Amino acid sequence: MIVAGDTTDARWEQFTAIEGQAFATTPDQTARYIEAVRPAAIARFAIEGDRVVGGALAFPCEQHIGGRLVSSGAVASVCVAPEYRGKGVGRSVMSSLVSAMSDEGLALSSLWPSSVAFYRSMGWELAGHVAQFTVPAAAVRGLPATGNAERDPSLDDVRALRSSLAPQWCGPIERPQWWWSWRHPTPPSEKTFRYGWREDGTLTGFVAFRQQPAADRIWGFDVWVSDFWAGTSSALNGLLGLLGSDAPLSPKVRFDYGVLPDTPDMVWRLPELDLETSGTNGWMLRVLDPAAAVEQSGWPTHVEGHLEIEVTGVGQASTRLVA
Repeated sequence: MIVAGDTTDARWEQFTAIEGQAFATTPDQTARYIEAVRPAAIARFAIEGDRVVGGALAFPCEQHIGGRLVSSGAVASVCVAPEYRGKGVGRSVMSSLVSAMSDEGLALSSLWPSSVAFYRSMGWELAGHVAQFTVPAAAVRGLPATGNAERDPSLDDVRALRSSLAPQWCGPIERPQWWWSWRHPTPPSEKTFRYGWREDGTLTGFVAFRQQPAADRIWGFDVWVSDFWAGTSSALNGLLGLLGSDAPLSPKVRFDYGVLPDTPDMVWRLPELDLETSGTNGWMLRVLDPAAAVEQSGWPTHVEGHLEIEVTGVGQASTRLVA
């Protein structure tokens, strides 16, 4: 078995089939995803004979850490053909991908793990947790707000809004252009809707959600929110009210993993303690270049201190950094 970075069209086709099976997506969904990400991806494929049997992708990007942007490699689509699992294919692919990200000069690498133990053994560690939230739709109807909802706002305005709000948290990726084209195609996917909230001509909020068949009843539908950003109290109230307007047919509004922070501002609008948390997921981070990671991260300038970090890699000499 070899691990290759020089990927031909034929290899991409084989990898696409493995990726679709691994993540249970339809051929159309997988093909659209690969078409969108291929030009931006650092790819590593495991090849047995003339056949791709596994692979992984990483996307150079920037990540908000301490209020500043740090160069990062977002790992995705780590997959191995079923008959080759348990044979070290994934480990070989990830080792090669780490080297490739380091060669690109990236300071960090983040991912959503399918196996915490596996990625921990490869140098990643849990850096944050996210959850799904569910709220009664009727509880967020009719909240007071100034401004107006706008169907399908300019994605340039949405990108600017998100970029202004994301530094409030530690970890969000500064989404590249290909991400927006993939996740927010124009026109939107079937039964997917996008709304902005404008105040005095300025976009102050954005929500994207989809409707899907109800999971726990024979009538109506479920509303699943996949993106939610509010820069003002009116934007928060207005967009929540929009989501709650379908209460007769969709009595609950569900926010997918990572859409809301651990303690959403929404809780202060609820008349009762009826915000449900269901399931948690964690994202992981690996430091590729300790010196660059510390230098690029945001730290308060008024804080003084002395920090020594000793970094030891498998089969490598230790490196001591003093900051």
